[in-house]
Amino acid sequence: MKLHPLTVIPTLLCILALGCAAFAQPAAPVEPSAGTLTVAALLDHMEATRKELKTFKADVTKTRFVAALDETQEDAGRIEFKTPRLLRLDLTNARTKKETIIFVGKEYAWLYRVTDKQAERSRLVDLGEADKKKSGNPLEYGLARDIHGLLDAYNIRLLPDEKIGGVETTPMELTPKQGTYAEGKVIFWVSAVNWLPVQLREYKSDDEIVETHTFTNIQTNVLLSDKLFEFTPDKTVDVILHDAVQGN
Repeated sequence: MKLHPLTVIPTLLCILALGCAAFAQPAAPVEPSAGTLTVAALLDHMEATRKELKTFKADVTKTRFVAALDETQEDAGRIEFKTPRLLRLDLTNARTKKETIIFVGKEYAWLYRVTDKQAERSRLVDLGEADKKKSGNPLEYGLARDIHGLLDAYNIRLLPDEKIGGVETTPMELTPKQGTYAEGKVIFWVSAVNWLPVQLREYKSDDEIVETHTFTNIQTNVLLSDKLFEFTPDKTVDVILHDAVQGN
């Protein structure tokens, strides 16, 4: 195992937490009254759903548009989550066929480039400390933290209803407030029946990069072993360590 000097780690959790935010098994579907749904009501519904969460898994398609290159990359795979914050995202690039796995365990997040035999590790910020500081990765809200906390860093508004993959959704647009941890606009397309995100989009680098995740074949509260979220690189893997706590 090779150890490299510490460098600034990419935001490993951005894909994961966005992809899973608020995924859970709802106690009972609730039909919103047309034209009466508010931001507060939507957040309440999503938080109630989150509290019922045990596990989640789904197929996922990710597209990444880079404006400078006028290029769109596409990956497909699956995402799995287990409370309180265990996550795993397996993706394969449509063009290169290269595989990438992101693991979020109890203490560390790993970005493992399977084809290239390279892995990056970052220590996770403690959820309790992040709550005290009103900081940390914003994408964990709705997953391991109360989704109402998004109001601390984002201005939120609802966009006109839209159908995604045959599912009626209410898009929720999050625009960063100045002086907070938030860095870019985020849009959740939330099912109008069960309050689960069907699609989400994240704008990065002054909108130069736009990433969209779409979820299908969603299953909730199914049996998932903790071993799915564990990763120990063998001696053939080139490892980069990042000791800085995310969110600080």
